[in-house]
Amino acid sequence: MVSKLNDETLFGTFGKNQFVEAIESHNRKLYVDYLTGAYNRRYFDERLRHLSNINAVVMLDVDSFKAINDTYGHSVGDFVLSQVAKCMQACVRSSDTVIRYGGDEFLIVFQDIPFNVLSVRLKSICTSVKEIRKAEDQNLRVSISIGAIWTEKDATKLLKEADRNLYVAKKQKDTVILSKI
Repeated sequence: MVSKLNDETLFGTFGKNQFVEAIESHNRKLYVDYLTGAYNRRYFDERLRHLSNINAVVMLDVDSFKAINDTYGHSVGDFVLSQVAKCMQACVRSSDTVIRYGGDEFLIVFQDIPFNVLSVRLKSICTSVKEIRKAEDQNLRVSISIGAIWTEKDATKLLKEADRNLYVAKKQKDTVILSKI
């Protein structure tokens, strides 16, 4: 039993740097989706849900994802998911967080973003996703639907509103529904 915690007890034979690397590796496995490289839902639930400086929540869904899997196979579906995540990561700021919420649904949490900047970012994501191509599957076309909510206040409790907007966007496909409250 350990009665006194000191560097020797904590780091043992490995040393501080190896201990830190082990913790970081464990956190990546715990909080990062292995397929897409985006954070996972656990990360959102445990780390982000209660942040106070969130003012925009975005939900997006890959249009006709089941048809992509059925037509091209699951490996192409996996490719699409990973590429969509890369498109999102490339279009958001380092202070924003991309999360694979489940299946082909993603969530983006924006902190302190102006409404007009959010609108431009969402359009950039849509444009970027439409450019996804796979050499051996030339007929593959990818689009997304986006439901988003922005407020000047704290938006941590507005996930339901973003989800509602996504539902409307999915009916129309390849569209962005962005509300301001």
